Amino acid sequence: MDPVPAAPDEPGAPPRRRPGRPRRPGADESILAAAEELLIERGFDGLSIEDVATRAGVAKTTLYRRWHSKEELVLHVLAASAEADAVVTPTGDTRADLVQFLSATISLARGEANGSMARVVGRAKLDGRLAENLRFMLLAPQRERFRAILRHGIEQGELRADLDFVLVHQMLQGPALHLDTFGADPSLVDGGRTVDEPEVLAARIVDLMWPALLAAPKGHA
Repeated sequence: MDPVPAAPDEPGAPPRRRPGRPRRPGADESILAAAEELLIERGFDGLSIEDVATRAGVAKTTLYRRWHSKEELVLHVLAASAEADAVVTPTGDTRADLVQFLSATISLARGEANGSMARVVGRAKLDGRLAENLRFMLLAPQRERFRAILRHGIEQGELRADLDFVLVHQMLQGPALHLDTFGADPSLVDGGRTVDEPEVLAARIVDLMWPALLAAPKGHA
């Protein structure tokens, strides 16, 4: 006789617990806090799953049930940090908001976690699951914040309605990534400050692209 299939959960009913040991309340927070501490203390290369488990007071298997690699665990730490540090307070001034957004992005990329992020990105090229998490946890939230700025400018009639949000985002970040890779020419200064300082660099990049983003004046085709 065939087994009777289990009835689906009724609407509003609590989800059924899967077989296995239940998750310990607060374990995720403890693990991520321990991983962040060790990442700051030892860097990516000096961090190990075993040490994170020890500091968090959990079994190593507990970590691997949640994150299948060190890179994935570090990605979660970096994503939480990025969410806290890359917040842009809208001013209503589209240009100022773009400069603020890009400056925060540049500062975040140059922070203590920059080396760890480079390793995660490098590993993601070989790990499809990690690459998907990278897009979902880091790139998607950042792009959505950027889209909100452009949408506001379009709604105000200030920016072109046909802008390719993804391409504009990449074009704004491209010069900053180039400087981070190859360094800035020390002869390039602006008001006594080198152009690779985040707020100066962000303003110069936005100003160079600004004419291409603007909507045509009323009455012009």
